[in-house]
Amino acid sequence: PGGEEIIKAILTSHPSLNRILIVKGAASRGDTFRKFKDSFAVILADKEIKFAVLYQNPTSMSLIDYVGEIGPEPWPEKFPWHHCDLYRPYLRDIFTSKK
Repeated sequence: PGGEEIIKAILTSHPSLNRILIVKGAASRGDTFRKFKDSFAVILADKEIKFAVLYQNPTSMSLIDYVGEIGPEPWPEKFPWHHCDLYRPYLRDIFTSKK
C-alpha cells in the first residue's frame, strides 16, 4: 500500500539516487517482483533496479539478482517473520475486522 507515494518520497529526498535494491524475505513464484516492475516502470525508468531475497523457492521462475538460499525444503506455509506483529499490519487489520 502506498508504494507510489513511498517511492516518490524517496526519490524526492534523495534526488541523486540511481541504484535501488528491493529486498523481500521469500519468493515462491516471483509474482511480487514482476508486479513491482510493471507498477513502477515509469517512475523508475532511469534507475538501476536489483532484487534480492533471503529464500527463493526452487520452482520460482523469477529472475532475482541476489538469493540467500534456494529452499528450504519443504517450503513452509509461513516464515518466522509472518508471526511478528509488525509484519504487514495493514493485512492483519483487514483480517481481524472480518471476524
